[in-house]
Amino acid sequence: ILAYESPHRIRKLISMGGAGMNLEPAGGHGTPENNFLGRYGPATLEGARASINRSFYEGSQMTEELADAMAQQMFEHGTREGALEGLKPLVRQMATAEIRAQYLIQRRLPHIKVPCLFIWGKGGPGQSGDTMDPYPTWTEEYDKLSGDMSKSVKPWVVPGASYLATPTGHNIQWEKPELFAQICIDYIKKGTVFDGSNTYGG
Repeated sequence: ILAYESPHRIRKLISMGGAGMNLEPAGGHGTPENNFLGRYGPATLEGARASINRSFYEGSQMTEELADAMAQQMFEHGTREGALEGLKPLVRQMATAEIRAQYLIQRRLPHIKVPCLFIWGKGGPGQSGDTMDPYPTWTEEYDKLSGDMSKSVKPWVVPGASYLATPTGHNIQWEKPELFAQICIDYIKKGTVFDGSNTYGG
């Protein structure tokens, strides 16, 4: 949204597995009675750890020690004074399909002029990758067009942007941090990451 509304403030944008572009809320519609908002409560160490567990699979660099340290940090941030109540309005908005439809990011993507790189996980052994829109659609297009998304006719493609599907899950920065760092460095320095031959291990 910042790249759309304030392009003069951004030189380049890197979006990694960005959520919020799917119309249907991940956990159901936003009413106080449903399971999505019903599950929203104080952070727990077990819950933080569970959110990291999907980053364990063959080829991932995630370790038990790192996961424990990350979970502890997430728990400490989530239990700070005011954290629970402060996020409730945002959670309600994210859980309400009507609000999501009103502010659907896909409608803005074709109008973004800032150079962009979109990174997402297409999955690998034991890992399904990003499963929420637009990533399944992008993965299908990406494979069909051999990575050249400039040929895509989908309405949610940013003109001139770079797209890179990696052999990871949702959290490439956790699962393959060195790969993620190299991708970002390449894009910042060169303005592109994909020339039809470099698949970054994919």
